[in-house]
Amino acid sequence: MTLASEQVRSSPVESRYIVVISDFVEDLPPGKSGIPLQLAGEHILLLHRAGTQETVVVDHLSRIEKWADKLRTAGAASVVCLPLHSVTTSRIVRAFEPRPRTGTNVVVLQNLPDTTKPAILDTIANAITAAARDWPSPVIVTWVEVRPRGEAMIQMPPAEFSPTLIKKEEGENPDFPAQPPEYFPAFVCAISFDD
Repeated sequence: MTLASEQVRSSPVESRYIVVISDFVEDLPPGKSGIPLQLAGEHILLLHRAGTQETVVVDHLSRIEKWADKLRTAGAASVVCLPLHSVTTSRIVRAFEPRPRTGTNVVVLQNLPDTTKPAILDTIANAITAAARDWPSPVIVTWVEVRPRGEAMIQMPPAEFSPTLIKKEEGENPDFPAQPPEYFPAFVCAISFDD
């Protein structure tokens, strides 16, 4: 972090950003402490992943929050933390926006018995798809299966809904009268569930 801060500070620019991809587990020799951090208004994005031996999510999240507090105390202008496995282009862009962020994030945490019919998941996905049309864009949906203690969670890649104009086929009459005649809006997303 000190090296990155020195590198971004060395050029005379108004905004400075540092992106860190790590598990944020410090591998210091016994009896040694880390170099004291001195930041000067950098914007920090922490893309975090679980440690290789880690199964307790609460411990991981606690460590990330401690790092975020440490960086703020050291002089960071802002610190945004995102799980590495749920990163999308829109989420990274929004993390760097100085103004209030637009868009919608949805996380579905699922812990269902094996006897649950897959149709219920289709119903939930269809409801989110329908609701996304009215939510601030982009809408990013992350679906996570929470497992028993000691087992890793399973997460689908984030799905991003964004309004898109698509060319209509001849003879189609969509319910979007305010649009130009040859295009109509659609929300593009790929969520599928296998039996």
